[in-house]
Amino acid sequence: SAVAHDRRLIALTSDAIGAPSAFFKDKLIMKPPGVFGYALHHDYAYWAGLGVPADEFVSLFVALDAGDASNGALELFPGLHRRELPVHPDDPFALEPAAVEGEESCVPTLAAFCWRGCW
Repeated sequence: SAVAHDRRLIALTSDAIGAPSAFFKDKLIMKPPGVFGYALHHDYAYWAGLGVPADEFVSLFVALDAGDASNGALELFPGLHRRELPVHPDDPFALEPAAVEGEESCVPTLAAFCWRGCW
């Protein structure tokens, strides 16, 4: 709760959207070494029913451990939230690999977040 409501993180999201932000949801995902993470998906599919445009949501990913391409960090496909993407026929939240074929991706290098006395 302290990390999710940290004023510094709220300020980052507000800066990203250019307006005051509001906390919506928090989630802790544990991914021990050797465990596969989430399949290819589009975060907005989970929020679309709220009636808020995709450009008004910000996903803030906080790494508790350092992450990069060598240890299975998050892979992002910037700008794909602006278009309809083909979903898997058995799971409307999962994307077909063809959805990102030929698209440029990035895997950010993330330092471990230190929320007590580090900023």
